[in-house]
Amino acid sequence: MALGAAASSGSGGDNITHFAGIRLRITGEGALQSRFIGLDEVETYTLLSLTLSTTSRISLFRLANFVNQQSMLEMSITELDENFRCNRIIVYAKTIWKEVPA
Repeated sequence: MALGAAASSGSGGDNITHFAGIRLRITGEGALQSRFIGLDEVETYTLLSLTLSTTSRISLFRLANFVNQQSMLEMSITELDENFRCNRIIVYAKTIWKEVPA
């Protein structure tokens, strides 16, 4: 590596990552549906739904077990008069392989 060059910390997108869970600071009304979606929506992982309240003293946590190169987190509510406000999302993820096993 050249002098003054910085090493990337796994942002290339080729790593295989284990998405272990999410922690949310979220308030609202209704039931929140969440899921991880992999590349090209080939694989998905639906998390248990969260029942929201307008006030909360804790951050909510949901476990996941999703392994993919990249992932999107989709959060939605299904009823017409429900709403939510998300102030913080922490995604717990760890690289488990540097490339796809042959």
